[in-house]
Amino acid sequence: MEATNTRRWSRQTTGVQSRRRRWFLRIRKRVPRVSATRASAERSPAEKLREVLAEKEGGAIPCPCCHDGLSAKLIERAGFRAAFVSGFTTSASRLGMPDAQLMTYSEMLDSARSMREAAPSLPLIVDADNGGGDAMNVRRAVRGYASAGLAGILLEDQRVPKSCGHELRTKEVVSRAEALAKIKMAVDTRDSMPASQRIAVVARTDAKRAVALEEAIWRVEAFADLGADAVFVDALESEWEMRAVAEAARRAGGVPVMANLLEGGVSPTDFTLEELDGLGFKLVAYPLSLLGASINAMEGALASLKAGEVPAGLPSFAHVKEVVGFPEHLDALEDINAQGARLQEQREAQAERERRRKEEAATEAEAEAPSSGGAIVLAEVVSSGDEEDFGGGGRAGPLRLRVTNAVTGEKQIELELPANVGRDIKDLLEFLRTFGLDVGDQAPLDGDRGDREYLINTESEGRKIEVWIDDE
Repeated sequence: MEATNTRRWSRQTTGVQSRRRRWFLRIRKRVPRVSATRASAERSPAEKLREVLAEKEGGAIPCPCCHDGLSAKLIERAGFRAAFVSGFTTSASRLGMPDAQLMTYSEMLDSARSMREAAPSLPLIVDADNGGGDAMNVRRAVRGYASAGLAGILLEDQRVPKSCGHELRTKEVVSRAEALAKIKMAVDTRDSMPASQRIAVVARTDAKRAVALEEAIWRVEAFADLGADAVFVDALESEWEMRAVAEAARRAGGVPVMANLLEGGVSPTDFTLEELDGLGFKLVAYPLSLLGASINAMEGALASLKAGEVPAGLPSFAHVKEVVGFPEHLDALEDINAQGARLQEQREAQAERERRRKEEAATEAEAEAPSSGGAIVLAEVVSSGDEEDFGGGGRAGPLRLRVTNAVTGEKQIELELPANVGRDIKDLLEFLRTFGLDVGDQAPLDGDRGDREYLINTESEGRKIEVWIDDE
């Protein structure tokens, strides 16, 4: 046993260096906090939880334990300021198995994420057991839960295989060095995060039942010195032990303390919130209330169903739909569908305006074209020796434009080009662009194509574009 004598431990930890270290850590923790005037919706769950932990007034905060999305949503609807994602109840709900580290990190992360999504404004503190392994596993767990939007993470010092803290069978804790290394890693990982994700570290020890109360107090003060945001000693069995732990936390700079009032466990549960506040506790967990109520209700309902009876006392269908969020879901769906319809109308109206603009431009161009004559001497089309041979010299005739649908063959535009259009390639291509016809910078075709001499014969954006010399 590493230490069992409180007086000997006190002499070792109350020297000058220890006092200086604690003074430094208390100063370091006095960082600017989020202003209380900011709107609640602007603060992340992690920031909200830090505000709760920093409050000197306000009393002990009740924290029910959730085990799935529905229980988290109900806690949020009831107006609680924080809640715990209990490993005991989540293992029971998701796996139907005991809290004996049978649930993996990825399963717990997935469950916690679903609870976070169901209750987005509720600060949730997740039970991360021993972090999944050594200090490097702790770092991954802290990052993972913070990224999922969890407000706090509870880390314990039990040795694998772990068990419920109130289990009466023999349990063991890891060495002091390993316990401190894990909490140090959690604190360092937390401090590397932006303020909105800075997950609170709740350091738990099971050393009271595994070793002795004195060892648990040593670890509480050591965890506080490392910068834990709150501390927790599980399975305290008397008011005297609870006072001793709270006093140790006060000596360690006033770090907030969590009480675990496990219904039916070894800890006394007949305290009011005012009495717990007077003892020095800030967070009060009630692990089994919701799960126990659910078990009782489901067992009673199943007994009625087995007898062929509809269970009494059921909520109305309308209330069930309200709880799970049907009204909000349907309102949001109706709103986004209406937005989609408006966007469709806007695009179709814009397309119709563009179509009319092109038709008007084509009509104007056709009206400006001479009814006869307007022959173009092809030798004049080439404006310089650098241009392409635009149909060859010596041949003459008006230029004609036709645009058809490349798939259906439906005629969209057909007209004779004005006499002043087509003096060179760039001039012709620019004229085509006024109709929304962009054939790029392709060189015109040279020579005959069947019974016509084409200058342009190509397809672009589903349309066939033809420009030829009409010498008929």
